[in-house]
Amino acid sequence: MSLARTGKEDLANALSRLGIDPKQALTRTNVVRKVRDRLLPKLRDKIPRSLRFYERGKLRHAEIANSEVASDIGRYWNAVAKLTETGKSTALRRLRRERFKDMDGTFHTLEKNPKIILELEARRPEPERFEIYKRL
Repeated sequence: MSLARTGKEDLANALSRLGIDPKQALTRTNVVRKVRDRLLPKLRDKIPRSLRFYERGKLRHAEIANSEVASDIGRYWNAVAKLTETGKSTALRRLRRERFKDMDGTFHTLEKNPKIILELEARRPEPERFEIYKRL
């Protein structure tokens, strides 16, 4: 469905590849809508996904059911990566969502303090680097 949502694949082809009847997709799922006798994928979904984020100086996990919130958490991790690479916190300040609600109804606040994020990133273990080719 995500390929049909982004326009990379036709919705009918995606449904037939998955073995789903288009009429059943319309009546039994909440990912397809009918516009002028054509089936179109909805832009947002309610598929639950487990995501991680920094909150109050700790790495937390929460189950998110909204694709908009999941996209914002992905933007948050991109901003964290930019902060650790360059040391500039402008990407963190530009984030529009600071609080969100998980599937249980609990509100979470994203950690946006650059000092705390850099401390948390420094604590993360670095992966081992194996030497593939030995220099002579």
